[in-house]
Amino acid sequence: TIAGNAASPAWRLANRLAGKSGSGTLYEGDKAGTAKKIIDATNTESDTGIKTVSVESGSLGTYTAGPYKPVLECLSELAHGLDGFDWYLRPITGTAGKIAEFVAGPVIGGKQVDTVFEYGVGRHNIRSMTFIRDLGTVMNRAYHIPDEGADSPGATVVSKEDSISIGYRGLFEGIIDPLGLTDTTLREAWATANVEIRTNPRLVVTMTPDIFDPGQPGRVPIFGTDYNIGDFVRARAVMYGTQLFDGFVRVYNVQIDVDDNGRATTTPTLVDEETAAVNTGGGIGSGPGKGGGGAKNNPITNSIILT
Repeated sequence: TIAGNAASPAWRLANRLAGKSGSGTLYEGDKAGTAKKIIDATNTESDTGIKTVSVESGSLGTYTAGPYKPVLECLSELAHGLDGFDWYLRPITGTAGKIAEFVAGPVIGGKQVDTVFEYGVGRHNIRSMTFIRDLGTVMNRAYHIPDEGADSPGATVVSKEDSISIGYRGLFEGIIDPLGLTDTTLREAWATANVEIRTNPRLVVTMTPDIFDPGQPGRVPIFGTDYNIGDFVRARAVMYGTQLFDGFVRVYNVQIDVDDNGRATTTPTLVDEETAAVNTGGGIGSGPGKGGGGAKNNPITNSIILT
């Protein structure tokens, strides 16, 4: 028996460095375009197996890669923030030396109104389910501290809180990623966005979908046909007559496992629509962290995981 494992090609970018000089490398223009340029420069030195095509995010800015910073970390920083973008590494075959393609855009995916995952109701296409409320990411008071530190001359600390949440479950506070922001309005908006999303515990739901039955087409959604990375799909669950959740969620990551008989089990990770709308880093897909390596390496979302 030969066992084989496949991992996201993003790990290659985690082991390559950008901006290999004392001052790093300065890039200007579209943020997704900058990410492409960094990958291109990395490929020029030694190919990563990752193909690039023209991409745009609609967000402009300047970015210094490095000095001596992992490429994957650079991509995460570029995609991070209120004006961030979605990205993932799409597996490809048939292209000599290339195993993935860098895909990026303002938002990846669309709403698939006919794709529905249902437990205990409707199509009954989920075999089993467990769920927990995770307090690990709760934050109802957020502090934004400038990159230069709270004790630097002229520095101010911005904070935002949810007083109702504090009164209900106590104070949970933390320091958010500064993102290099200096404008007070943007700093306040970023702190507010973090509190609005992290004020409630994360709901984590693990589901096991039924095996696809050709005799009942449309009952069990098929990855690549009925939904894809970045899409919004419907998920609902009823247990003992009580509705646990019902709404649109985003396909955040997809894992495919193949058993000894060659049968594939598709495991999509879903997050609720509201929290998925906020960029907090990384990329959609498979791999470390916003997945594919990295659309939103989002530690502050409510997630629904199907296995």
